[in-house]
Amino acid sequence: MKTHGIKAQGIIKDMLMESIKDIKDGNIDVILDSPEAIMKKEWLQIVHQEPLWSQLCLLVFDEAHCISQW
Repeated sequence: MKTHGIKAQGIIKDMLMESIKDIKDGNIDVILDSPEAIMKKEWLQIVHQEPLWSQLCLLVFDEAHCISQW
């Protein structure tokens, strides 16, 4: 994705503060995530902020079959 100018970030347990700031500021085009990770309080607060949604073009969930409610 990087070679095509797409800024992607996976959400992992031990993320660097710089990566978290990029997500909060809406500097990421694609977020790769698991249903378990996105349900953590810290990430729920981030994903509900306007800067993220105004720039984000895709949110990908690994193991989407585990999501019981959309």
